[in-house]
Amino acid sequence: MDTDEHHIQLSKNTSCCYKLLHMADGYAISCVEYDRLGNIVDSCTVRDITINRNVARDMFNKIVSNKVCACTLCDVICDLLC
Repeated sequence: MDTDEHHIQLSKNTSCCYKLLHMADGYAISCVEYDRLGNIVDSCTVRDITINRNVARDMFNKIVSNKVCACTLCDVICDLLC
């Protein structure tokens, strides 16, 4: 499984790790949010988004640059696919 990873600070107390995962059935994107102590406060993984690497990478970059949080990840991906 290939993985691209990006870490950003969402707020003073929350950071986020985004991963673009290449799995057997296509690409997946995950988002894990951490508090300032490193505890997971929320997470979401959306699987089988596309089999096209360019589409997956473009979507991943949009999600990271717009600081999408875990609670809205699924909705944002659905909107980007439509």
